[in-house]
Amino acid sequence: MVTIIGLGISSGEHLTLEGLRLLKSCDVIFAPRGALPEPLLRLAADFRDTSAFYHQPETERLLTEAVLAEARSRSVAVCTVGHPLIFDKPVAALKEACRRAGVPCKVLPGVSAVDAVLCELGFAADQEGFQARQAAHIPGTKIDASLPLFVFRCNALAAKAGLAGRFVAAVTKAYPPGHYASFVETAHVPRQVALVDSFPLKDLEKKLASAPAEATLFIPPLKKKKK
Repeated sequence: MVTIIGLGISSGEHLTLEGLRLLKSCDVIFAPRGALPEPLLRLAADFRDTSAFYHQPETERLLTEAVLAEARSRSVAVCTVGHPLIFDKPVAALKEACRRAGVPCKVLPGVSAVDAVLCELGFAADQEGFQARQAAHIPGTKIDASLPLFVFRCNALAAKAGLAGRFVAAVTKAYPPGHYASFVETAHVPRQVALVDSFPLKDLEKKLASAPAEATLFIPPLKKKKK
């Protein structure tokens, strides 16, 4: 049995009571060492640090093989930061691998970066909804400037030559240069203060170069013209 547990984004502070109960009962815990406080790491006699998996070119395969090797005879908890199924390809791949292998798999939700940014900005998702994209997917994607836009993983733009430039071009094509946006860095540990840096989009390229690694870009909708 595999249980994928969302830890939220505040070093164990967002762990649900259901998640805590399952951590106490499982045989093996897979988790990034820095994502769980030490008392939680000691809940299982067998702890496996997954931090190294996320710095390998074959993250999905390595994580899946390690988990399935244990799950055939033991109960396994796989902990992930944030919500397990929001922008986490290795976890999505693990869930599918469990299905193919006939291994029971349950997913427990966690507080995601989306939730945290909404709260930091005091933004209410009304009936019109909003857009959420990974930064690397913005080039070539049609942006609806009438809806709020949340852009995650802007730090990944540096991984491919020219991607940051195409990202800036796509965003500035959809909005006027004087339209204001914000980089939001939510609190990741208790008592940490969230940071909100607002700026006109004409400065996006410069701000992108200095934005915190975990910051989310929020672009409010263009105001509708009065008839």
